Amino acid sequence: MKKNTINNLSLHLFWDTNRNNLDFEQNKTIIIERVFNRGNLNDLKIIIKQYGLETIKTEIIKAGFFRVFG
Repeated sequence: MKKNTINNLSLHLFWDTNRNNLDFEQNKTIIIERVFNRGNLNDLKIIIKQYGLETIKTEIIKAGFFRVFG
């Protein structure tokens, strides 16, 4: 895994935490949830490349909810 990938995600996604303390494996649920709720297309591309579609699908199901804009 690329350690600097977290720094390529939009800054506003992790306004409430120190980005340097995020670990792509240990924090994948929150990273995926934030990208799907508040990220842009570039953020989505980064996590798809990082995790793959199967892992993302599993984490979305585990999250149980996502913010829906209508």
